[in-house]
Amino acid sequence: MQKLKLQIESSEKGDCQTGPSNKNFQRLVLGLLIFVLLGVGGWAASTLVAPKTTGLGELVEADLTARGDAYIPLNEVPEDLVSGLIAVEDKRFYTHDGTDWIRVGGALWANVEAQRVTEGGSTITEQLVDNTILRDEQKSLTRKLQAMLLAQWVEHVYTKEQILEYYLNAVYYGPNSYGVYAASDNYFEQSPSELEPVQQLFLAGVVQGPALYDPSSQCSAAGTRLDAVIDARLEAQTLSAAEAEDLKVAPLVHANGICRA
Repeated sequence: MQKLKLQIESSEKGDCQTGPSNKNFQRLVLGLLIFVLLGVGGWAASTLVAPKTTGLGELVEADLTARGDAYIPLNEVPEDLVSGLIAVEDKRFYTHDGTDWIRVGGALWANVEAQRVTEGGSTITEQLVDNTILRDEQKSLTRKLQAMLLAQWVEHVYTKEQILEYYLNAVYYGPNSYGVYAASDNYFEQSPSELEPVQQLFLAGVVQGPALYDPSSQCSAAGTRLDAVIDARLEAQTLSAAEAEDLKVAPLVHANGICRA
């Protein structure tokens, strides 16, 4: 009996000793539970906003026309730009349903470990929603959940190719550069179809932070980001090792000079 009592006491003491890894796990579980509960609540109301997902192409084209810029169909966007974009921004684009839950889980874990928001895990579809339907909404957890829910509807209404086309024409690439046509013209004074592979990959990467990767003023950072896009394509096996090596030493010729010469 005394032995059993000691075992129970030992077990209770062990349960009370919560190390850093256990605390992190508890935070992760709590975060996931909150995320699921909020998601269920948002899903219940999603039918009220579902109609907003229709007419996205017309909305994007109207915005570009108002700015005096051209809308570019997907078949006129260079292949390296599209491959680079998917590799670096959303590598499971063709297999997820609008939200990359693997990426969300990884981002949540990283945020728990850092005890602050360091990663977002947005897909191309969610970014499209952010740049169109929710562009006037303030950034918040509610907006993030709305983007996730609306992305589900967008994936239901449109094909992956349509989503890519709308994204490429809607996203912000830098000052006076909304859409791939304006970005190509402003950065390189060329149309998208005339871009060199290294220029295409630059445009694929610059959307993450246009002010951070401007080749005219931030050449070193632009080169680092360009290398990240090349590495992402190498990992995705859409580039050979030899092609990646050549691209990493190729100069980025832009409207105001040469970067990585």
